[in-house]
Amino acid sequence: MSGPDLAALAATLRQVPDVEQVVAFGNTLHVSGRDEARLGRALEPFLRGAHRAERVETRLEHVFISLMQTARDNYG
Repeated sequence: MSGPDLAALAATLRQVPDVEQVVAFGNTLHVSGRDEARLGRALEPFLRGAHRAERVETRLEHVFISLMQTARDNYG
């Protein structure tokens, strides 16, 4: 996602059901979830203003970050 005040948007998105991961990549946020349709519906309200989104394929960086977050959550 791109647009203004991404730090605040990221904090909000992390609380949204069906959003599993929000990661800053430069001047964008990469937002992911297990169910693409449900994720799309969850993000829809945030795309009515100044924010934009586009679908990107999962890359190795996304997998690594997800694994690191899981390890942190499980092992402190």
